[in-house]
Amino acid sequence: MKIPRILLAAGASGSGKTLITCGLLQALVNRGLKVASFKCGPDYIDPMFHSRVIGTRSRNLDTFFTDGDRTRYLLAKNASDCEIAVMEGVMGYYDGVGGITSRASAYDLASTTDTPVILIVNSRGMSVSLAAYVKGFLEYKKDSHICGVIFNQMSPMLYPRMKKLLEEELSIKVLGYVPKVEDCVIESRHLGLVLPEEIPELKSRLQKLSEVLEKTLDIDGILELAGEAPELAAPETEMLIQKDTAFGYRTEEKVRIGVADDEAFCFFYADNLNLLEQMGAELVRFSPIHDRELPEDLDGLLLSGGYPELNGEALEENQKMCTRIREVILDGMPCLAECGGFMYLHQEMEDMEGKQRRVCGVIPGRAYRTPKLNRFGYITLTEKQDTGLGEIPAHEFHYFDSTDCGEDFHAAKPASKRGWDCIHDRGRLMAGFPHLYYYGNPRVPARFLKNALEYKKERRQKKMLKYSLPALVIGFVLDLLIGDPRWLYHPICVIGNLIAVLEKVIRKIFPKNHGGELTGGFLIVVLVCLFSGGVPLLVLYYLYRYLPVAGFVLEVFWCYQLLATRSLKDESMKVYDRLKNGTLDEARYAVSMIVGRDTRELTETGVTKAAVETVAENASDGVIAPHALYGYRRGAADVFV
Repeated sequence: MKIPRILLAAGASGSGKTLITCGLLQALVNRGLKVASFKCGPDYIDPMFHSRVIGTRSRNLDTFFTDGDRTRYLLAKNASDCEIAVMEGVMGYYDGVGGITSRASAYDLASTTDTPVILIVNSRGMSVSLAAYVKGFLEYKKDSHICGVIFNQMSPMLYPRMKKLLEEELSIKVLGYVPKVEDCVIESRHLGLVLPEEIPELKSRLQKLSEVLEKTLDIDGILELAGEAPELAAPETEMLIQKDTAFGYRTEEKVRIGVADDEAFCFFYADNLNLLEQMGAELVRFSPIHDRELPEDLDGLLLSGGYPELNGEALEENQKMCTRIREVILDGMPCLAECGGFMYLHQEMEDMEGKQRRVCGVIPGRAYRTPKLNRFGYITLTEKQDTGLGEIPAHEFHYFDSTDCGEDFHAAKPASKRGWDCIHDRGRLMAGFPHLYYYGNPRVPARFLKNALEYKKERRQKKMLKYSLPALVIGFVLDLLIGDPRWLYHPICVIGNLIAVLEKVIRKIFPKNHGGELTGGFLIVVLVCLFSGGVPLLVLYYLYRYLPVAGFVLEVFWCYQLLATRSLKDESMKVYDRLKNGTLDEARYAVSMIVGRDTRELTETGVTKAAVETVAENASDGVIAPHALYGYRRGAADVFV
């Protein structure tokens, strides 16, 4: 697959990668190009800035979470309809797992995806030394993939000389410089950059930066370099499914997953959400801060990371939401909670002001602030009891800890002997500090949605007890009280008329032989069953959805008409009365009303036997069978509600 692409990397963190990437993205958008953007590594905030520029969700590519095939698959999947893909590196170009390897580094991503790299060099305080600096990066790995350089923090006067020096001595393309641009700095705090929503006039700032970059960067040269990227060898979805069948998991029906999404819970991997949708989830956003109720008919909860510690007061004040979340989780609703979402589930959570905030109360204990990063970086999770999940790649990044971190998984640092226990994995709750990337182990979201489907079915059964079972009981009582008055048109008459019409039509279509009559008869049975079952289901579905009271009343009425207890009793007692108090002819006539045979020659014993047989037969057809069938189907209204 041909995908024009580049990766913007740097020698160290703080070199201006994010700012320059956003400015370049804005400049490309201004040119009318359709752009895909990606962030290397486990980062939530940088992609938010990318997304504000390009107007769609930026993605993450991380070779710790995903192998080469999955990484290339995600790049191809998310950039297939774009004119250029721009990737932003992480930390220093070669800095990877454990601080001693290049695994999961920007270099590793460039090698995995065969992407040309532009090295951003913070040139402040350097001139000729820039050549030595860049040469070191070029020669450290023979396949460095570095094809161009951009100087950051460089004066317009120095740039022409440095460009000439590097291009002559190193034979590398110098693709421009970035001067110091006032009012285009992105502030940071304890978890990294501030959120885009917190920066006044962000769009105008990035627009100003892009106008500068149009003048100081060789954007045409950057586009040309991106176009030189080789074909991307990306696998098809079927290949991923062959390697891990969990990728192919699909729920039998849609499940509604509530996704906490506001200023307190905003750390999402876009591909996580997409994979959930691909597997059968309908994602419904809600705010634990601003909403007082959960969305209706949820089958699961997703509580992501974010900044609950900055919004502790607002979260505590919304006790109605805290209580409701606690209730549904204790009721068995599946929940995936990580980092900030995990903190929110505690009995108490310390905020950034040091105040203890009373929150959901699902996790016993307290989440509290620590003076420094407590656990940081990549980890591999191993479940202590085999549930079929296997190893899960994850990462942690937080200044908080808990008095009850959980102990159902063991977290091991790569390239290190350090490890610790973590995560509550009990029932349908999986909650802990680690952040998960679902493409790293698709069995995690698959299990979550399986649990959601089970919970949905359990809710249906509860709805049966709430609606359908009372409707059946009331219908049964009405039948005992009223029976089937002859003036009331019965649904069985509709079905009988339908059979008569269908028989006339089908006899004209099929030949009058054994095979034709057998096929025609089978077709009549199918059509009648579809009509008699499908019409009530559809009617009750729409009534329960939009007019639940009317739906319940109609279900009661139809349950009443399903049964024949009173009529069977009345008609059979007429036979008994005629046998006891009348003549044999009168008894024969009475029994003829409830049997389908000739009763004119029956003896007294024969009349009695016929009455008993028909009572048994019709008790099965008109009393026992409707109750059993109705119970099996869990109520007509319950099928869709």
